[in-house]
Amino acid sequence: MCQFRIVCLPAFFIFLCASALGSTHILLNSKSPRFPDGLGNSSGVLGHYLMDHHCEVGSTAEMPGFYPRGEYDLAGFIVGVVEKSKIITGDQVAVGDVLVGLPSSGLHTNGYSLARKLFFDVAKYTPETYVSEIKGKAGTELMHTHKSYWPVLKKLIAADLVHAMAHITGGGITDNLPRVLPKGTGAVVEMGTWPVLPLFTHMQHIGNVPQDEMMRTFNMGIGMVLVVPAKKFKRVQSIVEKAGEKAHLIGRIVKGDRKVQKVAKAGKLAKKELDDLSKQVDFLKRQLQKTVRRLKRALS
Repeated sequence: MCQFRIVCLPAFFIFLCASALGSTHILLNSKSPRFPDGLGNSSGVLGHYLMDHHCEVGSTAEMPGFYPRGEYDLAGFIVGVVEKSKIITGDQVAVGDVLVGLPSSGLHTNGYSLARKLFFDVAKYTPETYVSEIKGKAGTELMHTHKSYWPVLKKLIAADLVHAMAHITGGGITDNLPRVLPKGTGAVVEMGTWPVLPLFTHMQHIGNVPQDEMMRTFNMGIGMVLVVPAKKFKRVQSIVEKAGEKAHLIGRIVKGDRKVQKVAKAGKLAKKELDDLSKQVDFLKRQLQKTVRRLKRALS
């Protein structure tokens, strides 16, 4: 997550990692995790960055008796450096700019406490439970790797197409987007302008979670929001799509007090609400059927 915070400036960074374990056997055993390979080959979380930035491997502490065999800690931190003249502060954001959303690959780095509660406490799933609504195992869907935005962002930054960038982490679009808005501006986000991942829709149905809480807890399918001049949107869209990504036009900048207003067209909202209600009813029916079967077994 740290590297995506830094790249919003944008900054060159140095990544330093250190490990602690019970025995160095875990580093030498071919069946154990290999730290360097994991960092270098991670599907873009650091992999893309390490090609353009700098990584240092710090100390490895061997602490027998403290860590059980096969367990370890891996910690890291990032220091970012950027020329003051090149910092993207958001001061160029103006009324009329548009919001471009880049899709997420899943939870990314936030919302796991609520997600675990909904999946494992409320729905009683296990990590190996196949969930038809999300077309995958519960554990697998929760652990998708954070998508790397660097390959496309560096092109947009180099082309001077971005006024501001907001990494959507804890707090969702609701709390993260205002951080890049200058005084006197606000944002209107149009719901229904991007595909919400089935993972989020299903979790909302499981716990009957209010939409506002979902928007403040999860990224809801948008991992990065770009603020770009409206006249440059087509060029931004072209660069993003050539890089193999999607660019969703999700809203605009308006006059305001640095807050996000969520709106939707009446027709789209009504259809979405009906679809969501139908899915929720289907889910509740299945849960009720499971409960009835358990009660029958207990009484027989």
